[in-house]
Amino acid sequence: MIPERLGSRCRRISLYETVYETIPGVPAPDFLLLGSAGAVNALADSGFIPAERTTPICIGPVCADAFERRFGRVPLRPAQITTRSMVERVLEEITRSESRR
Repeated sequence: MIPERLGSRCRRISLYETVYETIPGVPAPDFLLLGSAGAVNALADSGFIPAERTTPICIGPVCADAFERRFGRVPLRPAQITTRSMVERVLEEITRSESRR
């Protein structure tokens, strides 16, 4: 931000708001995919608590660190910060879970 002392004025405009809603009768999701520390913090600040059965997956170390700090659980992380890598990580976890059954 440009300091006000230079004669500028700035106003904060929120472009989106992260919210969650539980729907009675709908089970918790298998995976929770998060792409930013801001999303993690917004969910935590809103009172969200991920279900124990839900596997969190965070893109990047900053997001993962925020998730661990806010929720006390270590999330899975894809090898790279790409959509493909995120999908591959989800598929790896599904395969691993199914092989334990």
